[in-house]
Amino acid sequence: MNHLTFHDPLTGLFNHIKFEKLKFTYDSEKYLPLSILMGDINGLKRINQQYGHHEGDQLLKAVTRVLSENIPKNAHLARYGEDEFSILLPNTDNMQDFWYVQRIQDAIKKHNNQLNKDQAAINLAFGYETKYNVNMDIQKVINNAQDYMDKQKMLNQDSMRNALLTSIKTTLLARSQFTEEHAERLVTLSRKVGKVMKLSSYQMDELALLAELHDVGKIDVDDAILNKLGKLTDVEMAEMKKHSFIGYQIVKSIQGLDDIALPILHHHERSDGNGYPDGLTRYAIPLLSRIISVVDAYDAMTQDRPYRKAMSQEEAITEVKKNSGTQFDPEIVGYFLKSLEE
Repeated sequence: MNHLTFHDPLTGLFNHIKFEKLKFTYDSEKYLPLSILMGDINGLKRINQQYGHHEGDQLLKAVTRVLSENIPKNAHLARYGEDEFSILLPNTDNMQDFWYVQRIQDAIKKHNNQLNKDQAAINLAFGYETKYNVNMDIQKVINNAQDYMDKQKMLNQDSMRNALLTSIKTTLLARSQFTEEHAERLVTLSRKVGKVMKLSSYQMDELALLAELHDVGKIDVDDAILNKLGKLTDVEMAEMKKHSFIGYQIVKSIQGLDDIALPILHHHERSDGNGYPDGLTRYAIPLLSRIISVVDAYDAMTQDRPYRKAMSQEEAITEVKKNSGTQFDPEIVGYFLKSLEE
């Protein structure tokens, strides 16, 4: 009875009840840093629907084996939910978390390469967080790890929520001059800046999502304004400026995207306070907004548009430097220029 109370009958792992007990057992100073690693199987419901629950159960057992073989002996692995696993790692810091995730992902690749074409491959989204201070709430650590995991699911092609994002992006591409190539370039450029700035994995994923979705509010802007070749009138410009708030409302309504809602709202703010919608100045503007502002402007300048030819890279760099401290945060400009050099 004791075993059944605290173990998952399918995988043999600890269940959610046992994990809740363990998190309080290890929530003490001698186990710091204390890390929580969360993993979510992408597409498990789809596999159960298409291939039956037997195939889904086999996948869960395969995930259990891969995870068990690639975590340290002092770690505690549990089946946290239907398609979620949680790992409690005493005396483990954030860099070690990253290393274990990489090790697990390598093992997953090796496992998937040995499968027959009819077998379901493992596809896991991960999130992790570390408690360094004894006063930090352990539940907040778990929530942060889950939030990070949700961002990973957003970026995964097998995620159901990604289907919603894909639909939004497809609508945006169809209605404006915003191209898929532009989005891909922004993601690449943004990640390069983030790497130079040594942003966390969590921030890097947020930045990638922001690069793809910062102009999502243009979905609700009139086509005539959106695709006008000439200069916009004051009335048209006022309508265009609404897109940042519309984008904020759209993204705010999607679970797991809350953290990039404010960066979307403020991605047209200027360092000198002359931007919109709120006229924020430098450090009051979200960090990710300040990054995407520089990257987006640079990419726009170096690409052909119906109403003008593209600038050379040198000309665009000169323009970015010229607007450093007014339109752009000078610190971000420095990081951006360094990322181009590298």
